[in-house]
Amino acid sequence: MTGKDLDIDVVVPAFRCRAELKACLEGLLDAGAPAERIIVVDDASGDDTPEAARAAGVQLIALDKNVGPAAARNRGVAAATADLVLFVDADVVVAGDVLDRVRAAFSADAGLSALFGAYDTKPAAPGRISRIRNLLHHWNHDRAAGGAVTFWTGLGAVRHDAFDAVGGFDETLDYMEDVDLGMRIWRQGGRIQIDPAIQGKHLKNWSFRSMMRTDFWGRAVPWSRLIMNGEFKDVPKTLNAGRRGQLSVIAVAVSVFALILMPISAFFLAVVICAIGLIGWLHSGFLRLLKQVGEPGDRLAALGVLWLLYLTAGFGFVWVIYERVAGRVPNQA
Repeated sequence: MTGKDLDIDVVVPAFRCRAELKACLEGLLDAGAPAERIIVVDDASGDDTPEAARAAGVQLIALDKNVGPAAARNRGVAAATADLVLFVDADVVVAGDVLDRVRAAFSADAGLSALFGAYDTKPAAPGRISRIRNLLHHWNHDRAAGGAVTFWTGLGAVRHDAFDAVGGFDETLDYMEDVDLGMRIWRQGGRIQIDPAIQGKHLKNWSFRSMMRTDFWGRAVPWSRLIMNGEFKDVPKTLNAGRRGQLSVIAVAVSVFALILMPISAFFLAVVICAIGLIGWLHSGFLRLLKQVGEPGDRLAALGVLWLLYLTAGFGFVWVIYERVAGRVPNQA
């Protein structure tokens, strides 16, 4: 089957995001996706979000009850008939060549089960935090290009039969359902690739509050649960779960203790500076990216953002240990 023969259905879960969804659908249509191949699953938004799908003329599945992103995507895949399913978040605008790149990748490699891309280097949301976080996400995927053991639904494609073979997304998971899906595909012998040339523009506007909440409850705690459950024992280190992340968490922990001890001796100020310097060195590639495409002051601000990121990662691990000691272990990752 040639690349042109491979059909692609696009699944877009949506919840209270009419403006973002409108831009997302316009991007998909501009990229050549037929309207009848785009499936929007409105997760009981209760507002005018579905109107964006109706106006674009795409398929709309309007749920009566909010079921969460994992179940919403499963509903979308159940309605899909194509060889490939491309997941796109409602706040992502795909580049014009995305569908061609996805088709070409799967056509060239019959053994490829899944593939995902990256955000571009020109995030739409204003503000320093949004710019830094979106570029950090791009850098993480760019440096991890090649084989992967996880998956990403922000902009990722999977063979329909590979998705069905593992039972789709685990609907008991509130977070990391895409990571879980990827690991199950990988464990069944499927191959997954990260291709950062497959890009989309992220529209999300990060605030300090949303950043901290997402980093703790949406990333640190779920990742720590997966680690504590032994989910990564048999898989290679991937994305920010590797040595760089571990050393960064240690550096933040050292800096916290040094900050507490600073009134005792100025020596501990030097320890703080060295710890932050280590984080900067570990992320030197990211800082170079900010120099190229960011704005003045971004690199200094990024050190603070990275420090907070790994602070929440450390606290997330401590929280999961507390859950286990207190007997409050949830049934989900």
